[in-house]
Amino acid sequence: MTELIRAQTPQERAGGAPDDFGGVWPNQEPAGLAQVSTGLYTEHLPVVGRTIMDIRRTFADRLDIDPSAQPVIDGQLVADESTRVEPGQRLAFVRHAGEKGVDLTPE
Repeated sequence: MTELIRAQTPQERAGGAPDDFGGVWPNQEPAGLAQVSTGLYTEHLPVVGRTIMDIRRTFADRLDIDPSAQPVIDGQLVADESTRVEPGQRLAFVRHAGEKGVDLTPE
């Protein structure tokens, strides 16, 4: 009896299976999307090519972005909010509530 064999997909040949977004690796963002997070909220959004300032303004209500939150891309603090987000980057808006060891009592 002759057995029919299905051809492998490119992902199977590469050794991985596609994730929910169609990428080969689980941490790979689909084209045009980047991860945006703040506090408890994290979403994969179509923000590639947009500035941090524009993203903050557009998603302020949806993600409850604090106006004083500092932008961080891939773990690095970003001082210039005109920086554009690239595919696969992770943008987080963080607000530091305090620092351990700092004495706030007046002298």
